[in-house]
Amino acid sequence: MKNLFLLAIISLFSFKSNNVYVCDGPKSIAYHSTRNCNGLNNCSTSIREITLSEANKIGRRACRICKPSTAKIDANNIIQLINSNTYAYKIL
Repeated sequence: MKNLFLLAIISLFSFKSNNVYVCDGPKSIAYHSTRNCNGLNNCSTSIREITLSEANKIGRRACRICKPSTAKIDANNIIQLINSNTYAYKIL
């Protein structure tokens, strides 16, 4: 049962996309977790999907409205916590 639970947890986090959305406008400063974020309402140019690392490379910060998560979950921490019968995970 523990192994099935562990597999389910790891699968959930393995399929999470690391893509974010940015406006190509000259005054755009943030990246967003969804294309429908209110922070993108005033985008006068196109909205494109890029990787989180690419957004960081071009100097974008996380949106203060949709607050895209930048936390990473380490599978080894999940395994250790499940083996110790703890029902939480450690965020790095």
